[in-house]
Amino acid sequence: MEKGTFRQDLFFRLNVIPIYIPPLRERREDIPILLLHFLRELDAGNVELEDDAVAYLESYDWPGNVRELRNLAERIVVMYTGNSIGAWALKNLVEKNPAPEPKGSGGLAQTQDLGDILNLGYGDAKESFEKQYLEFQFAKNGGVIARTAEAIGIYPSNLHAKLRKYNIRTDK
Repeated sequence: MEKGTFRQDLFFRLNVIPIYIPPLRERREDIPILLLHFLRELDAGNVELEDDAVAYLESYDWPGNVRELRNLAERIVVMYTGNSIGAWALKNLVEKNPAPEPKGSGGLAQTQDLGDILNLGYGDAKESFEKQYLEFQFAKNGGVIARTAEAIGIYPSNLHAKLRKYNIRTDK
């Protein structure tokens, strides 16, 4: 209004009851609740947040405020397949250059621990690992077939076949 880009009379018509909504960084306890709300709104199923994920969400500054949190919910729906999401997976979905995954922690699209895989027969263990590897690489490469295929060194047509074999979603 002071710069002359907003009409003064319109401002006074709209400014009947001013409402101040603090940014997310000032109400950190609301962040996990809002994220779960957005996930339910997007029909993400029954995704739960691990304790370290809640701590990560509350420690992040959210410069994009609620819009950034909503975008995170959409990325989770598109790129995450587990029922429980940890801090490392969230970091990969939020930050541009996340830290490498710590050994033994849950990550993007992780569905089985290494110990569980090692107790399977060879064929089942190989398939379980391949599925998790493909889910991780696909998410890491932004869900782009060509980029993922190049990163892992196979032809895009072979990647398509493997994604179909393991029912890895490529749309949404």
